Amino acid sequence: MIKTQFKKTPKRIRTDCGREFFNEELEAVATEKGIQWELTAPYSQSQNGVAERSNQIIVSRARTMLIQASGLPKSLWGDAINTTVYLTNRSPTKALPEGKTPHEMLYGSIPRYKHLKTFGCAAYALKPHAKLEGKLGPRSEKLWLLGYDATTIFRLWDPVKRIVRTSRNVTFNEAELATAGSMTSSTTIKTTNQVLQHLPGVGGSQPLIRRYC
Repeated sequence: MIKTQFKKTPKRIRTDCGREFFNEELEAVATEKGIQWELTAPYSQSQNGVAERSNQIIVSRARTMLIQASGLPKSLWGDAINTTVYLTNRSPTKALPEGKTPHEMLYGSIPRYKHLKTFGCAAYALKPHAKLEGKLGPRSEKLWLLGYDATTIFRLWDPVKRIVRTSRNVTFNEAELATAGSMTSSTTIKTTNQVLQHLPGVGGSQPLIRRYC
């Protein structure tokens, strides 16, 4: 990817002795491409201090975001990590000259910020099949922001179906975060609506007839 996207060839890679990094397959690729592979000594994190420190910062920030949005399940930690990295790459750092961002150094352009929203905030996304519910049916549903697939594509958590969805047609309310209370009320409202749809005169095909004397 590095060679294809940026026309650069890695010259040196430094990792610990974990088999997820250093194994026969990756060693063969490195040898074929002429890449020097440096291994740190066992239990010597200081020899790979930059990477270890970066991992610590990323995990700490992801943990903070999940605590703030306490209504999101902890199983979404992967999305929290990805969003943290996404934001870190678009944030100025002292390690780069003139307060530039990693994104700017890599791509040569200033990153966009207009689409960024608060992690775990309420997101009202257009329902995929809203027209099937009739002209008076709701056009959006309440989800929760997890991250970004692109500047115009958002990753959203559906607490009812318990799945991650993507959408570009979203209106955000950053004043409301996914707390345990808000998540419960949102689920209750949707469940109640599903029950009402099966009642005569509400969501069913039979109208509710009222007689007045």
